[in-house]
Amino acid sequence: MNQGTPIADPCINICRMDPDGKFCQGCRRTPLEIGGWPRMTEQQKANVAALIQRRKESDTPRRSHRPATSLGAHMNANLAAPTASALSSGEH
Repeated sequence: MNQGTPIADPCINICRMDPDGKFCQGCRRTPLEIGGWPRMTEQQKANVAALIQRRKESDTPRRSHRPATSLGAHMNANLAAPTASALSSGEH
């Protein structure tokens, strides 16, 4: 960390708490971290920034409910060309 560069406020203006009321869904800070930010030292802000990064990394698997390939495979199956028997029977 460059000691001359202040740590920016991590707020991204998506200000709503998660269902458990633990973290802001936008910046991933706790209510205490949000309220205390203006009074924190640069070292305290750096510590909170590291916590935010860990929270984001631990959230990643929960956001994905299925493997990325399953949607594509599902779409490809639905977009497959009709078979000759389907065309002759009027199914399409």
